[in-house]
Parts: sequence; structure tokens; C-alpha cells
Amino acid sequence: MDYKMKDSGVSYIGGIPSDWAVKRLKYVSELQTGTTPSENEGINLDDEGINWFTPGDFSENLLLDLSEKHISVEAVKKFNVKLYPNESILLVAIGATVGKIGYASNTSYSNQQVTALKPFDLESKFLLYYMQSIKQSIKDNALYTTLPIINNGYLSTIQICIPEKNEQKVIAELLDDKTSQLDAIIEKSKASIEKLQAYRKSVIYEAVTKGLDKDILMKDTGVEWIGEIPYEWEVSKIGYSAKLNGRIGWQGLTSEEYKDEGPFLITGTDFDQGKVNFSNAVHIEIKRWLEAKEIQVENGDLLITKDGTVGKVAMIEGLSEKASLNSGVLRIRTNDGINTRYLFWVLNSEMFWLWFNFENSGNSTILHLYQNVFTKFSFTKPNIQQQIKIAEYLDEKIANIDLTLSQIRKKVITTEKLKNSIIYEYVTGKKRVPEYKRGGE
Repeated sequence: MDYKMKDSGVSYIGGIPSDWAVKRLKYVSELQTGTTPSENEGINLDDEGINWFTPGDFSENLLLDLSEKHISVEAVKKFNVKLYPNESILLVAIGATVGKIGYASNTSYSNQQVTALKPFDLESKFLLYYMQSIKQSIKDNALYTTLPIINNGYLSTIQICIPEKNEQKVIAELLDDKTSQLDAIIEKSKASIEKLQAYRKSVIYEAVTKGLDKDILMKDTGVEWIGEIPYEWEVSKIGYSAKLNGRIGWQGLTSEEYKDEGPFLITGTDFDQGKVNFSNAVHIEIKRWLEAKEIQVENGDLLITKDGTVGKVAMIEGLSEKASLNSGVLRIRTNDGINTRYLFWVLNSEMFWLWFNFENSGNSTILHLYQNVFTKFSFTKPNIQQQIKIAEYLDEKIANIDLTLSQIRKKVITTEKLKNSIIYEYVTGKKRVPEYKRGGE
């Protein structure tokens, strides 16, 4: 760094080049929040009309090329819609993804969750990258009622670093190039993750429905979610092969009774990659553990969530204290003819989900895994020796796949951090474009 820096006076900016200025957003850009026409009139999914962006259209690559929904030209005229001009910067101002940024190269509009920044004294792409660099600060300043909200009053006060206009353009062009390269790496990694996840799913399903011997004689089970299985295998219902127990209601148990010590109370949020993470689990009094013996758990027990995020599966391992379950979790304790680890993989397979979706077809209400229905779940049952072999095979095979997935996910996170770091350094002047000639140079 061979140029002078000065303090910007803004905590999220820090030092900036001495020849840069800092101004509030309202002095360099107009703000406009979108609307939804009465009864969604003119909003369509037919690609007819003008892009009408909602939070679901925003992605990590910052480009808003095509919206899922459009607003018709007739609706624009009828409701006197003031469209966003091309090269507007759109920001999600309401909802779970508050702070997300996008660049709309063409004329567009949005719903009321999105606010457009229409720069009149800044290069649009420079503003795009600058707003991306302070996204976390924007999120941290959201107002919370039922949903996080960023209002235009706050947005208008955001401080913007401002180099001279030509330097803004050069910085934006450099960041276009650098971020497009990093985005390509991220997209390629995410595609690899999708392929590996599909392969992981197929490995589990093939093992628990076809076994490990690919040349074995097969037979049709007549069960829609199972299909053909090895000739010597059976089909069993889980109610015959395991004992299912869950807390009946809360039995008066409330969150006010949670303690810092005592027996663990396991909830679905404690499930982590097929195990129970006891480090964040809450505790209950010993009398609460004693009053529900049928849901006292021990090492080797299999658990499945029946409410909330249905179908999460975990095995109890490394438990050295007493533990019980909340009302959203079922305990599965297998009979002698079933290997618990094998059943773990069955419940993690498409066999379970095909059955669950079959049972819930046409059900538009919130889905639950009802215990009396779950007892009828039919699954494949090879002999115990084969179950053990399949479980051991999947333990090793899936562990290797998961390791690779973890490494790729780390690469995505690292690349995203590098991308954000590069953007921040250039839009705040910590780094400057080497070949750009500033005044007096």
C-alpha cells in the first residue's frame, strides 16, 4: 500500500484512501420499495411482462436476470407502477433473507419485500459490490417483529465509500472478473455436492433393498415403495420388529422446568449427523425422568423425529447419564432379529420416504409421523448376518462419502469468504486496482 489512508469514521468501513469521500446513501441513490397489485392482478408465471422480483429470486452470484413471476404491462398501467430502471440494485428488506443483494440489468419491479436502490451519482455495479460487502452489518441492524425488516429510513443513512467515478467503474470491472471466477468454482463445487448426495442416497437404497450380492435371485414384494428384493429376504413391519415408544403429550412438562443439570431431555434439534449432540441438550428433574420409564433411553437406542422436521434419525452413543425424550421424538428399540444399525440405514433410505409420502399423499396439512401409523411401515428384512454386513458396509461407505462432502462444503465456504474479502478490500480502498491511474499520478 503506497497511498495515504484516513479514518472513514464508520466502524464497518474502517480506513479509506485519503482521496475518497464518504456520503450517506440517500445523497447518491434514490430508494423505492415495490408493491403487490391488489389480489395479485397481472402477476403471472408465464414469462409475460416485466420481471417482478421476490426474495426467492436472489442468489449468491448477485445477478437478477430472470424472475420466477412477472407483472403484466396492463397491470403496470392500471396501477401506475413506477418501474425500476435498468441497472438498479435490489435489496431484500423484509423476511428471512434480509440483506440479500441483486443487480437487475433490465427494467424491473418487485414485491413489497424488496427495495430498489437507484443510483444517480454512483456506478451501479460499484454500489452493488459495496452493499454486498456490508450485508452482515445491514442484517445486524434489522428490526425484528414477526420478521426481520430493514426500513428505508435506516437504508438512507448507510455510509458509502466514494472514489472518483472512473475508479468506481474500474473497481466494478475488476470485481466482475474476480467474482465470476470464484462463482464458477462455487457453482462447480455445489454441482459436485448435488451429485454426491444423489449417489449417497442411491448407495443406501440399493444396499437395503437389493443387498450386496448383485447376482442373487430376486423376487417381487408387491410393496410399492420396495419393489424387488433378494429371494431369501423377507418384508417385515416395524411394529413386529421393534418396540416404539414416545412421550404421550407433554405430561405437564413445560420449558420453564428445564434445568442446567439432571437427566437430559432429547429433542429433534439435538440430532446431528445420525447422533445426539448432548452438549446443547436441556436437562429435567429426576422425577420427570422417573415418571416416563417407557421413554428412558440408553446407548444403542434408535430415535426418530415425528414432529417438526419429520424423519430425522439418530442413534444413542456415548451416553453416560440418564436421558428422556420430548414429545417430538420416538424411541425405537429393536427385537433380537433386527440389527439396530441396519434399521438405522433403512430409516435413512428412500424406502422410508417413499412409504411416508405414500401414506401422506393428498394431505395438505402439517405432516406428522403418527406412532400408530408408523407401526405399519413395511421394510426389507434379510437374515441377521446379512443385516450386519450391510450395516458395516454402509457405515464405511457413507462415512467416506460424507467426508468428501464435508471437504467440498468447506471449499465452498472458503471460496465464499475469499470472494467477500476481495469485494470488501476493493470497495473500501484497502486494495486498489494497480493499473488505474489516479489524478496526479
